Amino acid sequence: TKKPCSAVYIGAIGSWFDLDLLKQTAALLPEWHFDVYGTVSQTLAGLPPNLKGHGSVALADVPALLSRYTVGLIPFANTDQRMAYVERPLKFYEYIAAGLGVACTDHGAMRAGMGDLAVYGNTAADFAQAIVRAQAQAEKRPPDFGTAFVHANGWPRVTSEALDRLQALLP
Repeated sequence: TKKPCSAVYIGAIGSWFDLDLLKQTAALLPEWHFDVYGTVSQTLAGLPPNLKGHGSVALADVPALLSRYTVGLIPFANTDQRMAYVERPLKFYEYIAAGLGVACTDHGAMRAGMGDLAVYGNTAADFAQAIVRAQAQAEKRPPDFGTAFVHANGWPRVTSEALDRLQALLP
């Protein structure tokens, strides 16, 4: 069962993960519950009471875990201009397939890749609004939206698009 006002991040917690943004955002949304799962390469210290850090989860456990939340988080910083090339992180597909709204920072190519299926914000106040709007957006989607999205955006399409892009580079 989905917990109302609940947000999750699943993935590596490296230099591109904007922990400060998430801490500030959680402080602005005290009625929300935030969980971060993943391999940690930075200290998860000084977290507000509504933000919890957890270890990694097995890939097989991701669907059941995501089913408990209403919003998936992509709080990426543009460290070393890495986001210039990131359009749709794998977690985006997982979040949409699980029926979650998606709140994401707006760096590089992410808005171009995810379009209107995510809600964006780079400051704590804007990211907090993005989370609330993402939850409302997900609630309005038809029940079969995730299934249709997966069929339309599965690996055959993704690999075909990647191949097309590579072939366009050939002389």
